[in-house]
Amino acid sequence: MVKNNSTKKVTKKSKVASKTVRKSTTVDYYPNKVALLVSTVAVMTLLVLGLLATI
Repeated sequence: MVKNNSTKKVTKKSKVASKTVRKSTTVDYYPNKVALLVSTVAVMTLLVLGLLATI
């Protein structure tokens, strides 16, 4: 019983941590021009691949 309770607590903490990490990363990195360039390039490549796949 103790093991089950500890695992449940850990999963809840990890979920909250992942949410906070996502928020902090978006706030910290998107003002950075390099991160914006990388993200835009990745989106463009995905769009081009999608268009090629449809054609």
